[in-house]
Amino acid sequence: MTELPLTALPSAAARAIRRNGRGDLHLDDVWRAAYACDGSNYMILPMGVYIPRAADDIAMVVSVANEHGFPVILRGGGSGLAGESLGRALIVDVSRHLNRIQDLDPSSRTVRLDAGVVLDRLNEYLAPHKLKFGPDPSSSSRAVLGALVANNSAGAHSPVYGHTRNHLRALEAVLADGSPVRFAPRSLKDLPPRNGSLESAVYRGAIHVIRENATLIEQMRPKTVRDRAGYLLYGVLENETVNLAKLLCPSEGTLAAITALELGVSPIPPATGFVVLSFPSAVAAAWAVPRILEHEPSAVELLDNTALHCIRLAGKSDLLPPDALALLFVEFYGESRSEISDRVERLIKAIRREGDSRFDLTVPRDAAHAAELWNVRKAVEPMQHRDGWADGTTPAGFIEDAAVHPFRLGEYIEGLSRILTGRKRKWGTYGHAAAGVLHTRVYLDLSRDDELDEMQAIATEVTELVLSLGGTISGEHGTGLVRTQFVPRQYGHLYLALQKIKRLFDPKNILNPGKIVGNDDPELMKKNMRARPPSRPQRPAPAAAGAPLRPFSFGSVRVGPCPSVPPLLRWREDGAQSSTEKHGPTPTRTDFIEWWHAAWHCTGCGECRTFSRAGRMCPSFKDSPDETRTTRARANLMRMIARGDVPPAAMFTPEFRDLADYCLNCKMCLVFCPVSADGGKLMAEARAQRAARLGRSNLSRLIVGAEKLGNLVCGRLAPLANFAASLAPARWLIQAMTGFDRRRPLPRFTRRTLLRRLADRRDSSGLTAIDPPASAPRSSLEIVYYIDQFANQHDPSVAEAFLAVMGACGVRVLIPPQQGAGMPALDYGWLDAGRQIIARNVRSLAPFARRGLPIVCTEPTAALALSKEYPDYAADEDLEDARAVASAAREATDFLRNLQRADQLKLTFKPLPPRRLGYHTPCHLQQFQFGRPGLELIRQIPGLTVELIDKGCCGLAGAFGWSREQFDLSQAIARPIAEALRASDCEAGATECSLCKMQLQAASGLTFQHPIQLLAGACDKG
Repeated sequence: MTELPLTALPSAAARAIRRNGRGDLHLDDVWRAAYACDGSNYMILPMGVYIPRAADDIAMVVSVANEHGFPVILRGGGSGLAGESLGRALIVDVSRHLNRIQDLDPSSRTVRLDAGVVLDRLNEYLAPHKLKFGPDPSSSSRAVLGALVANNSAGAHSPVYGHTRNHLRALEAVLADGSPVRFAPRSLKDLPPRNGSLESAVYRGAIHVIRENATLIEQMRPKTVRDRAGYLLYGVLENETVNLAKLLCPSEGTLAAITALELGVSPIPPATGFVVLSFPSAVAAAWAVPRILEHEPSAVELLDNTALHCIRLAGKSDLLPPDALALLFVEFYGESRSEISDRVERLIKAIRREGDSRFDLTVPRDAAHAAELWNVRKAVEPMQHRDGWADGTTPAGFIEDAAVHPFRLGEYIEGLSRILTGRKRKWGTYGHAAAGVLHTRVYLDLSRDDELDEMQAIATEVTELVLSLGGTISGEHGTGLVRTQFVPRQYGHLYLALQKIKRLFDPKNILNPGKIVGNDDPELMKKNMRARPPSRPQRPAPAAAGAPLRPFSFGSVRVGPCPSVPPLLRWREDGAQSSTEKHGPTPTRTDFIEWWHAAWHCTGCGECRTFSRAGRMCPSFKDSPDETRTTRARANLMRMIARGDVPPAAMFTPEFRDLADYCLNCKMCLVFCPVSADGGKLMAEARAQRAARLGRSNLSRLIVGAEKLGNLVCGRLAPLANFAASLAPARWLIQAMTGFDRRRPLPRFTRRTLLRRLADRRDSSGLTAIDPPASAPRSSLEIVYYIDQFANQHDPSVAEAFLAVMGACGVRVLIPPQQGAGMPALDYGWLDAGRQIIARNVRSLAPFARRGLPIVCTEPTAALALSKEYPDYAADEDLEDARAVASAAREATDFLRNLQRADQLKLTFKPLPPRRLGYHTPCHLQQFQFGRPGLELIRQIPGLTVELIDKGCCGLAGAFGWSREQFDLSQAIARPIAEALRASDCEAGATECSLCKMQLQAASGLTFQHPIQLLAGACDKG
């Protein structure tokens, strides 16, 4: 068997699918690119994507595939590391609609659910019943249960729960001819009748194959705790009962399409606790594992020095023991905290009694510290990709799933070290020591042919090492594209039986072909690589304007000419302007590579698919969970455009507009993505390209031009404008003309802008200086205040409150000439207008920045713009000024907190009337990653009880949430915050962001204030 030769979905098949199904069929480049990658090293552009709405849609698609001869691959969260969900096939995404939890029977501890339910969501559902699903892979925030079954997933706690196969009671699936089946334990006396059906054939054929090879099955079974390579033929036929559900676990969708599951669930342990043991090396840690297992821990996780280095690169050093070279996380379950403490104490005594003094002990400070440690452990895999870029290599996963018996783990690491050190390769490992599974990654440049040869040579050597220790090539991650070629080596003559199983279930080879069996390509693991871009080169001389484009060739990766639409933003790390601004339309090699590098930072891990509100990344995905709403999809598409796999014209399609416009530019991918992939900047590039090619929408003209409109309206016309904006006919007219949703409240214009109110203090240069009152304490502090559009034109009370606080603290405030930060122009891709705004602001502010004065912003978005966006967008002649301003920009609450901590600012507060407030952290504040200074400050005010409402993004940001198409989704994103405010009995709210304030006041009915306003009300002015 080999993969089917088709490269495009037959038109007759597409018509049949659209005619007979309720789901959505996508054949455009945008959707295909979104599903071309997963968490692996591979990239294959599929024929198309189908989003079924029910199980019978899947049956229909498989039936059509069987008739027309094209392949089908089911996909869940796409977090797999072996390429098991990729192929030139029709991808069927079960995660979008097949996500219902159907029924729970607490007495039998059994749950029935659709295959597309995410594991973390299932556990949230089970938690009130004090139950959970035992296996816990690190991808639990986006992995779906159908994929856990298809992959036989496990996780850190396999000493207690084993793997998914142990908890599978029954499943519903679609066979290769489109017929639905239910597989559960079945008596051999009660098999389906011999009626010529495929179901009857697979039952009788599978029983025959297993009986015929019974001895060989036991002989070839790895001597490990875990094994999921190939098809697991053991355990399927026992005590006159056959259970074909176990044969599909694992099968990676190559035998049937799983649609629903019946799973066993387990009680949540009453108490947990763990300790961290530090060792001088991973080998020393591995040799301690057998002794630790004697004490029946619930988990033992190993991290070597390279993994720890990557954690430190990610800014998590404070969580780790200092100077640690290798760690074991050892966790225990028990009935009480005292039992846990006793078990930990016995473990430590036992290790020391045996004379091993090579370890140090660390106990987590509290539950929060313990949770952070576990979260870091779960994110190690994508964190590793922060390392290695400088020398052109990145940590590649291809031997990362080998497993041996935990008692032989030390031998395995020693053997790995001999192989990889002998080849002079950098490498690192971590994983589930209790199960003998190590996720080893070797640093390679997979864009080069010689490095691909090296990868295969290493994989071959390590396979022999693993098998010599009685191990398996795959302990949990899957076979997929990376390990299929080694399955025959592991199973020997039993491989023929695996081939027979595949032919029984899938006679036409349409279900995920070319995986596990039936692919005789000896270099399969080297094909279809998502080859990373080349290392950043020395800057070549700029290409002459009009010079012909030449194809770039980077080792095994041949990239066509630079896209006909070259990058418009500044992508180079040194800050030089894009060549398109200086040298005409011809991009240089460096411009092209830097754009590619930016897209390449996404590893495909799928963390942006999480539904957790505390994890804010991709808020539009959480309430409209299409893959195209994720950072991963955006990075995939931009990378494939840059690489030449997708034509640049895709950027100007309606499908791409949807992908780009539903990015809020919230910057949460910089915070929550393990590798900080900058999806916001990639989409800013896309919107700039679209604006340059397609022109500007009426809505963008309204939003970008709002400040100029405000300059005209603020004054005598303000009451009339505010009244007109409240009238239904006017709102209908605005919606008809611009697309601005009539239900969205418009911010009210003030009678006098703040800058006009301060005009009498302005000197001839336009500078306004505000000295503190004589009664204020003496201070030498002097700052520059950047007001921004909202506080100037709509709510000057925020700026007045800030000036009052500064005055009470004796701080002199300077206000140079300025205008709004211009974020709407940048968000909509109006680069010319945005750069004009940047030029005016930085030329006014830079002289003060060079004097060492802080530029303080009460609006988080303004602080973001000045500190991070301006250097990316400024024209060359303004770049140095933009950098100076960026280095001086400060967010107001963070500025105050830091001065207070340094004892440079005395803030004393008088009691306020008792009130309960809910505090929301704006995304643009959270992206600074300096905590919640506003919350810390207002919690110091006597009389206020302030609760953190951590339920995600408010849903109104930059260019998102204003239009008729986006309003409902914007409100849905805000709803959990409003519900949490009501549930906590808050009387009012606090947030730093003006748009958050607008959105949450409308959603919750509560009044919101900026923390600075609360501070001003409580400041003791003497």
